[in-house]
Amino acid sequence: MLRLNDIWKTKNFITYALYPISYIHGIITGIRLISIRPKKVSIPVISVGNLSIGGTGKTPITRYIVNFFQEHGVETATILRGYKGKIKHTIKVDSSIHKAEDVGDEAILHSIDGNTWVSPNRYLGAKEAIKDGAEVIILDDAHQSFSLHKDISLIVVDGIEMFANGCLLPSGPLRENIKSGLRRADGIIICGKSESLHSEIINSNKPIFYNQFIPETNLEKFKNFNMYAFCGIGNPRRFFKTLEDNGVKVVKKKIFQDHHRYKDTEIDNILKASSKLNLVAITTEKDITKIKKEYHEKISVLKIKLEWRNNEFRKFLINNILNR
Repeated sequence: MLRLNDIWKTKNFITYALYPISYIHGIITGIRLISIRPKKVSIPVISVGNLSIGGTGKTPITRYIVNFFQEHGVETATILRGYKGKIKHTIKVDSSIHKAEDVGDEAILHSIDGNTWVSPNRYLGAKEAIKDGAEVIILDDAHQSFSLHKDISLIVVDGIEMFANGCLLPSGPLRENIKSGLRRADGIIICGKSESLHSEIINSNKPIFYNQFIPETNLEKFKNFNMYAFCGIGNPRRFFKTLEDNGVKVVKKKIFQDHHRYKDTEIDNILKASSKLNLVAITTEKDITKIKKEYHEKISVLKIKLEWRNNEFRKFLINNILNR
């Protein structure tokens, strides 16, 4: 199956044909940037975002930041739009009541860690979170959201794919121009191994932090099994590579669209195929939130955690938030 990420790797006849639409997209983004005046709240706001669509690692980094502040006794609130969720108003997420189809899969993940709000307007969400006792607000996927003033803006970049062909949507994966997007950033996070950095990152003079995703799940127990790996995330390549790099033999793969809502029939088919071929089904932590609980004991889950190259990112948070 040909995916957009494959088309966007280079500039080709498809991307050139879509240039006029990309030009209009750029104009609209620029107008929004200069016309909306962000509102400031009384507590620090940290934004974790990116310049391109797809899975660069925003959610794991947001969760890491939440856990960092909780370790220091700081009350956090994670706010996000609740992409593909049915609820379209500001609400605090309760995982015992809400499902992924209500508030989005990422909101369910964040609610495991701490107080989480979905809101179409981040400023309104922040006001409610402050009333609820928040001392620091972390925004997941908000670099192109301008309703709320951000004290720190972090850009997350995939170390291998970087900015692909460097084109705006739909000719490429970019939500906005690289230079203008990096100009508003206070730090750049490179996820995974990177052979070389994009020239705009090098020339940005922003602090750069490096990490990699490593399994939190003990994958040793799967080394004597053949696996059926399936997912519906922005960067399926990273999921499969993590398994294979850790000695897990993946003999069958299935990719769904990002944020895919699983039907019972789809899971039944995966489990039937796994049983027939003597495979163990495995998926991601985000995907399992969209699968009915009665299936959970039959599906293994890959949980990941971040490993930083050094302590510079922790020092950055301490100096810019805790010691301010």
